[in-house]
Parts: sequence; C-alpha cells; structure tokens
Amino acid sequence: MKERFVPLIHINCPSYIKCQQCISVVSSASIQQLHIAVIQQLAEVSEDNKEFKNILVKDHNIIPHLTSPIIQFASQSQLNKKIIQQQSESFDQSFISSSINLLNNLINNKEAHEQIINTPNFLNSLIKLTQFKFNYDTNKEEDNQSILIRNKSKECLDYIHRWGDEQTQVELVTNGYPRVLINIINTVGGNEQEYDVGIFQGLENISNFFSVILKGRQTNYFNHGPSFPPQPVLFKSFQEQIEDEGAYEEIEAQLVNKGRGVYNDIKNNANYAKRRILNFFVDQSNPRRWWYNDKF
Repeated sequence: MKERFVPLIHINCPSYIKCQQCISVVSSASIQQLHIAVIQQLAEVSEDNKEFKNILVKDHNIIPHLTSPIIQFASQSQLNKKIIQQQSESFDQSFISSSINLLNNLINNKEAHEQIINTPNFLNSLIKLTQFKFNYDTNKEEDNQSILIRNKSKECLDYIHRWGDEQTQVELVTNGYPRVLINIINTVGGNEQEYDVGIFQGLENISNFFSVILKGRQTNYFNHGPSFPPQPVLFKSFQEQIEDEGAYEEIEAQLVNKGRGVYNDIKNNANYAKRRILNFFVDQSNPRRWWYNDKF
C-alpha cells in the first residue's frame, strides 16, 4: 500500500531540482493539502523501516525534494534581533515542518545523510529556522506552526550531529550550531523558550557536543554514529560562540531550575554541563579519578 502513494511526492516538483519523475498538475489548495498529507504519511511509515528509507532515498531521490523548499523558505525570511520574520506566503508552513520531520527520520540513512550535509546552505537554513517566528499577530494555529518549525529544525540539527562524521561536526560548528544550543536554554534574557523539555535537552546536548569535540566519539552499543578522533581545532570557534551567547550565565541560571514532571532533573543537567565546560580548563597533566573519563 505504501509503495502506491510514494510517487505522489513528485506532484509539482520544484523545477530547479529537475526531477525526471515530476507529475505536473494544476496547483490548488486541495493539491497542496494532498502533498502535505503524503509527506506526513511518509514520515510515519519510514520511522523504523530501513528498507522503505532506501526506497525513498535511492529510487525517488527524496532529499532534494525536501531540502530545496526548506532552503528557499529560509532564504525568503530575514533575521532581525533573533526573530525570523516571514516575508513570503509562497510556502505552506505545515509543508515545511512536515518536510523537516521526514528528514529527521531519514538522517540515519548513510546516503541520505551525505546528501543532506553536502547540500549547500541547508545547515545554515536550518539554523535560521530554529528562530522562525511570524512578524505579525497570529492565531493559535499559526503560532503552533512556528513553534513546530523551530522545534523540528532543532531536532534535525541534533540528529545530524548524532549521526554525523568528523566533517559534519566541522560544518555544524562553522554554521553556528553551538549558538543554537545556547539559545535553547536562553531564559536569562527573557527568551520565550522557557520550556522544561527544551531546557533539559538543551543542557544535555551542550554536554554531549562539548564532549564529542574534546574527546572524539566511538561507535558502540549506545552510539550508532560514526567514530572520529578529538577535534581540538574546533574548540576555539565553539568556545567563542558559546561565550558570545552568554553560555555560562545561562547555565548558571538553570542551577535553580527545579523543572517539572519527568524534567525535574534540570538542575543536575546544568551542573553536569557546567562541570564539563569548566573541567576543560583543568591542567590536563593532573591525575584523575578512575571515573573521570565517563563523567566528564
């Protein structure tokens, strides 16, 4: 059944990707809604289906069908004081969020990941969309769409980091991923993202990314991404970015955050992130306890 609706992703493909399987029809609201529904169904079906992911990537060349509209959507927005203001109605926001969601499911496919990383301006576009916001009064549905675009963009960047190789980490730092990590927990400056889930995950991602840059990564039972050695050259840029965003102040602010529900461990995560960052400056020749490498 799922193979039957896959070709529908080729309805009115963007002309600039020169798709040989394009199905040209007269555009309408119904056609746009159909396209969105197809993308959403593909995301649901592909989540845990390796074979189906291969079909999408290899047989239908789906990556440019998803990345190209996202890049164009981001390019038609203007970054101003950390708020991306919408300038165009040419894309339906639900299509963009659905496309990013599908990409999230495909990132652990090696060929898909390589295409995503090698797509010019895509990482930069995702980083812009982590701050997407309408520039006019919106209703609840539109506001939810902007939140969804921001959250899915952050999630996509996290997946790219998790499944990325050495060069991927370089591209992430170069394009400003460390700034995104700090902005997620930015509550000191009155940032709107005071959500426990975002803060909890943001602190965890800061710790993990910091560790990966300094110590490298090994493929194992808990980490299915590729192995690579420590990246000390990246640290200077990483440090500059997190300092510019007030990382230390933001982490300090979370030391009094008790959190709610399953995210009541925010304070411990903040302490963990703080220790990891501060321990970088400890004399590396000093003897360490046996648990140091695991904890810090």
